[in-house]
Order: sequence, then C-alpha cells, then structure tokens
Amino acid sequence: AAGRHWPFYWRCVEKGCYSRTIDQAPAAAEREPLRCARCRGEVEFGMWGGKPCWRCRSDRRHRQPIAKTHLTTPETAARIPARERAKLLKAFGITPEP
Repeated sequence: AAGRHWPFYWRCVEKGCYSRTIDQAPAAAEREPLRCARCRGEVEFGMWGGKPCWRCRSDRRHRQPIAKTHLTTPETAARIPARERAKLLKAFGITPEP
C-alpha cells in the first residue's frame, strides 16, 4: 500500500490486522513478541470501553486492537486470559485446537 508518511508499506488484507514498513521483516518469521505500535513498549491484555485490546505497559494511554492473527500465534494468544481468549476465538470465527 502507499502511505501518507512512508512511500510504501505492507499491510494485512484484514481490517485492523497489522502493518509494517517495506524494509521491516515480518514479525511471525522473527517470532518477535507483540509490541506497542506507538512506542515499541511491552503490551498486556486489557479492556477499553468494554472492548478487548492490547495496552502498553509503559504508557497506558497507548492501546491497539486485537487482530485475528494475534490469536493464531501461540506466544501472543497465551498472553490473553483463557476465558477472554475463548470469546475472541468465537468472535473471529476460529476453531480452537484440541
């Protein structure tokens, strides 16, 4: 895609999923832990306005939505409490593995 601030960038075809600069390696290939999109700080699961999100541990005002791909990566999915993870799997239409 073409961006307002970068000449080009990669983005997932699913709305609200992810994006990265053209020269940045894919996070899944690197197994890089999910980070705050604004400051690259560590994130934790939280709720904001009754909706699940990732909250930055460094600055609680930094929040980002949970994307479907976050639930398919075991390391990231494990950061979400089991009860909430089950609700999110259902909402995204993902069948949990046995």
